Amino acid sequence: MSAAFDIANGGFLPLRRVGVALAIRHLTVGDSIFEGDPAFKTQFVRPEWRGQNLGMDERLTITTSEYFHRASDGYIAIVVAYQPWFLPLHREKIFPFIRHRQTNGVVYWYALPAE
Repeated sequence: MSAAFDIANGGFLPLRRVGVALAIRHLTVGDSIFEGDPAFKTQFVRPEWRGQNLGMDERLTITTSEYFHRASDGYIAIVVAYQPWFLPLHREKIFPFIRHRQTNGVVYWYALPAE
């Protein structure tokens, strides 16, 4: 099962040092259950997900198929860290998702409200 997530800069300011991480709170693969950090502090990062610059209306797409190809359900978050171009501030935003297999066998990711 492939999953692609778009990270977009919908603001007016360019973003620097954008980094994206995948955090797992809960994941079921077959009969195995993985319980991660409830605060999404345990994160997986690929080199190409780090050090990006996003101008206004630019986007970055990440795929997570290598992590979830056999998972039946899960609770994850896409964690986006960035720095506004003129401020030396490090900001972070967490976007949670839940994965659930429907009765017809199809698996979907559903966005959840930020905590």
